[in-house]
Amino acid sequence: MKLQGVTVIFSLIVIPIILVLSYFIQIQVDTIALQTSYDTKLIDATHGAMSAFEINTANESLSSVADSLRTIISASNNIFINTLATNLGMSNASKSLLEPYIPAVLYTLYEGYYIYAPTKTPVVLTNSKGNAVTVGAIGTSVGVERNGYTVYGYDKTVELDVDEWGNPKADLPNLTLTHNEDYGQVLYKLAGTENEYTTVVKEGITEYKLDFVLKSFMPYSARYIGTSNGKNVDIVINYTLDNYIIINGMVGNVYYSKSGYLIQDGLIDENGITVGGNADEGKNLLTYNEEKIAEVVDNIGGEIILPINLKDKDGNFITEKVTLSSNNPKEKEAIKYYLKSQIFSEWVYENLADIEEKDISRNAIENQDELYRNMQLYDLTKDNNGENGLNNLIYNFENSNLKIFNPNEDPEKVDSRINVHKTAIIRNSIQYNLNIAMSSYNEMSSNAFSFNMPVISDAEWKKITSNISIVSFMQGFRCGMKTYNNYAIVSSTNNELTVIPSEIYYISNSDGSNADVFNDENSTYHRIDCAEFNYPSGDPSITGNPTQPYNFFRSKEVKYDKIYNKTESTYEYDHKNMACYKCIVNGNYKKPYINDAGVKVGANPGEEGRYYNELDIPALSQQKQRLYYIALGYERNNIYKSREIKESQGLEVKDCENVGTNRVDVTVSSERPIKEMKQIKIIVSDIRSANNSTPVARFSVSINGHQVSGGNDVGLNVQEREQTIILDIDMKDDSVMNNFSVVKVFPPDEDILFTIKEIEIIYK
Repeated sequence: MKLQGVTVIFSLIVIPIILVLSYFIQIQVDTIALQTSYDTKLIDATHGAMSAFEINTANESLSSVADSLRTIISASNNIFINTLATNLGMSNASKSLLEPYIPAVLYTLYEGYYIYAPTKTPVVLTNSKGNAVTVGAIGTSVGVERNGYTVYGYDKTVELDVDEWGNPKADLPNLTLTHNEDYGQVLYKLAGTENEYTTVVKEGITEYKLDFVLKSFMPYSARYIGTSNGKNVDIVINYTLDNYIIINGMVGNVYYSKSGYLIQDGLIDENGITVGGNADEGKNLLTYNEEKIAEVVDNIGGEIILPINLKDKDGNFITEKVTLSSNNPKEKEAIKYYLKSQIFSEWVYENLADIEEKDISRNAIENQDELYRNMQLYDLTKDNNGENGLNNLIYNFENSNLKIFNPNEDPEKVDSRINVHKTAIIRNSIQYNLNIAMSSYNEMSSNAFSFNMPVISDAEWKKITSNISIVSFMQGFRCGMKTYNNYAIVSSTNNELTVIPSEIYYISNSDGSNADVFNDENSTYHRIDCAEFNYPSGDPSITGNPTQPYNFFRSKEVKYDKIYNKTESTYEYDHKNMACYKCIVNGNYKKPYINDAGVKVGANPGEEGRYYNELDIPALSQQKQRLYYIALGYERNNIYKSREIKESQGLEVKDCENVGTNRVDVTVSSERPIKEMKQIKIIVSDIRSANNSTPVARFSVSINGHQVSGGNDVGLNVQEREQTIILDIDMKDDSVMNNFSVVKVFPPDEDILFTIKEIEIIYK
């Protein structure tokens, strides 16, 4: 081919191809750059939302209360939307333009989570001031009956025709008797009409619009129906991000409502607890329930010594132990935490030890096979090769014989059964409801883009289920040659809602002086396992020694320089201490670990460890372990929990209809031993006397033939229809109640007729 031909071919074919390819490659590069820019802007906006959340919870004393918390989250979400709009070059007023591309924002909190997502809401009729209009308001009029509902009209001009006192000049519409039942109800716009309204809210009748709202709070909960210790169990357990749980439901015939921290059985040496040196009094502390024990500890005059058993590297208890003393105010608060946790945990291990994962109610996983049919999701079950199986369900609980509550495991360890199960419950609930939110949005949205729940990695799920987090989703936004689809996760350790053990910081006066090390710019705060943290040596049981002062605080107080106490008009923490560069900066926080060959790496000078956030408590010195237990107990005992059960107890109700004169004996068996009872309520009715002038009769109560302490001479009014005898029980009896008697003791020479209708037994 001649040179001229080659030149023509090159000019007409090759050069255009090169230009097109170059243009295409440049567009791809621009798209990737734009996507990276969007990623940065999304995570920046999510960080802004988390910062707003942290600041509001740090400076609002009621931030944990449900209503206040919802307001804080709404404000945080507004920060997210406004920041994202600004980052994308829009004005803050462009919220309505950006929201269609945000299918969901997830807020995981300590006891549950919120989802901000679009939803269909009926169009409400509003007046010129933006207030909802109701039937009978100025300007409303009654129209016709149509398909079983009443049609109303509305004239906005009438509402403005008022006199100087705000009263309408025109007469209010006369409602017939048939419309009285609608009076005061909100009016909604009828679909496909201009000026017709109704009180009916129903698809096909009412007009709907797309609103972006913060949905209702959803707890981390599951229901279990099974048997344990020979008794039928039907309970609902609400989990939290740590080892605090709330239990409501039936164990046998008793309905229990209890909440508390679950700790490993044997962590507290029950035989070593003393009150003023008295071991019997120490053991008596564990006979109260978790609701009462804090009050009891506060009222004890003598010193309380609480021994905590230490563990080896495998988690087994060893002979060494550390003790806490109530002579120190902070240790006293820690003692309350451990006593309450011990009492609560003993109850759980005794009554729920046989509950298995397969006992979980089907409604916790129903419909998942339909929702996740096309998704490859992690499953706890194993396939034939022993690898993690892939299944249509997120988690398959149905065939799992795993016992959830194992007293021999530390529930705070990430690989404990309760922690693995709890994480599965939390992840299951969140993913299920996010899928529903996004699937519902697909049905409502006019956007051609299909909004879907992305597959989040296991490492990211661990982050979400372990910390308070915000997860923002952005999908369907044009991004060069593609459609942007991504999410951002930001977690928090600086808030009022959680106590994270690894985020408690410590200061120690290691030189033995009496200086105030808490707000001293010459002292340094550390993590508990920092090699630079020099806690004084000596007997770990010694408490309250003024030559060994220490202090501790949560990470929230590190981030926010000054926390102001509005009640005391003082700063609780003035933040003069310097941070330890080695352990506060994560990149420098290298700790020893066991490698695949079983060799401890990073244990000696010059050896490189690695960064990880979990605390290895058994590897600490006894002195540091003791300080760790004080700090953890103190902080957890003083954190507010919105779902805490104040009246921790069980209730058993026995119906009776026993009538007698002067004495009524009732044969009734209690579900639990008498020693577990804390109160008994006896419903007495139809008290009658032969002498109508007798105003009051007095009675005594006996259980199994033994008179109840304080149950003598209980006065009830004669002739009143129904009254209640309430008696506190303090009997160390291992047997169950099989009968009780109510005996008239006054007036001595007069017959009193009465009926026992019901008995309520309140258990610890």
